[in-house]
Amino acid sequence: NCQSTDIKKISDIIIKNKYMFNDIFSLSILCNNSNIVTEDTTIVELIEINLNLIDKINYKKIHSLNLPNNKNQCLRKIMTMIAYEMAKKTNLSISMKNIQEIISNLYPKLDYISINQIIETLCMMYFDVKYGIENADSFLMFNHKRYYEYFLYLYVKDKMYDDPFILRD
Repeated sequence: NCQSTDIKKISDIIIKNKYMFNDIFSLSILCNNSNIVTEDTTIVELIEINLNLIDKINYKKIHSLNLPNNKNQCLRKIMTMIAYEMAKKTNLSISMKNIQEIISNLYPKLDYISINQIIETLCMMYFDVKYGIENADSFLMFNHKRYYEYFLYLYVKDKMYDDPFILRD
């Protein structure tokens, strides 16, 4: 999707940030958003640009979910907890059951239908599902490792803000 007029700008950004663009996913986001990305854009900002686009594409689905407002922030909170649980278990996948537990612990007033709708939306936006979403034995993996890294980063950033000595534990 890169326009020929953007090639020079994109190549300058890649040269300045060669370690940031070492995967197709990051390069794709860069090309698709070359009009708003600069040489100083970080990988975190690049992922946020992409997530905002995903939120816009899924606006109706997100706003129909039985979550408190701001629904996008609620989904981000769920995703950070999912990434944290995956990191705790040093695993790049997570079971459907674990995700259901995470959501019900964060939002105890939700019923099973609401939890399943949230999971369906998250799967549509961020996950690959092994064995199908209706199967209780399913495992979910982020469809891009950068999402996993980003949401884990958010978790650690929030925890470090509350307790800067957390990494010493």
